[in-house]
Amino acid sequence: MYHGQLNGYMDVHVPSLSGSNILALDGSVDISGDFEKETGTLIFQGHPVLHAGKRPSPSQNDWEVRQFNLNVLKLDGAEFHLSRNSTMKGDIHANNSVVILGSNKVYTDNNDGTGNTIESVAGESTPDNDKDISTLSGYIYSDNSVITVNNKFNGGIFADNKSIINVHGKNSIINAGSEISKDSKLSLQNGSKLTTEVNFINLGILEIGENATLNLQGYKVWGLHSVYP
Repeated sequence: MYHGQLNGYMDVHVPSLSGSNILALDGSVDISGDFEKETGTLIFQGHPVLHAGKRPSPSQNDWEVRQFNLNVLKLDGAEFHLSRNSTMKGDIHANNSVVILGSNKVYTDNNDGTGNTIESVAGESTPDNDKDISTLSGYIYSDNSVITVNNKFNGGIFADNKSIINVHGKNSIINAGSEISKDSKLSLQNGSKLTTEVNFINLGILEIGENATLNLQGYKVWGLHSVYP
């Protein structure tokens, strides 16, 4: 776990780590270059507000928003979680990876604010209101990967090589060029909503679940192949 900030003109490369191979960041990232993670798990998350005499807890309601700005997040055989109270601006290149936008996975530090060695604890935390959910603005390039969108997303999606894009939330907007390859799939889960504000090329399968909504905003979805479960 890392509480600090990464700022400036740099690239960040995180290799396979010893032990559980998990890195959670609840500080901030503001770099001009790329952030790369090989294998293992990477988490961008907010930070629980500290209270005197109390350890931070995943179940507490008050969290601080953290910003993650970068050029490209490169994932190779890795798992990425954009968790509560985090805002990310940048593209994602996922190769043989899993991406969860709006994950409930978080880490807290029992020694946070004490100056002692970090004692990280895994947990789950789901926001109670929209102001605490995660946001991604950027392109997603998926190569043989699974992308799950639970919270706010604005940008474009390119899915190739048997990729699967699962949309669960109601705040996903495609406002940049996007394409689903013929061997990939875009799946709108029950009750979800996806809005497209630009032309969208779909050569693969589009699944629309019960009470899900695909809002085309007057633009054409090219090569539409739909399946209604």
